[in-house]
Amino acid sequence: MQDQLWIVALILAGFVCYVVGKVIAAMNKSKKQWEQVDKSKLKTWEDDED
Repeated sequence: MQDQLWIVALILAGFVCYVVGKVIAAMNKSKKQWEQVDKSKLKTWEDDED
């Protein structure tokens, strides 16, 4: 029983590492895309002050 718990714990740890890696990769991709945006063409809203 103890051996099975270690296997399950390792699988869960691997899954968590995979998900964290995917999230970090998506964040980096999003940051790169935002840096490439021509911000001079972004629309400004007049009621943003509220």
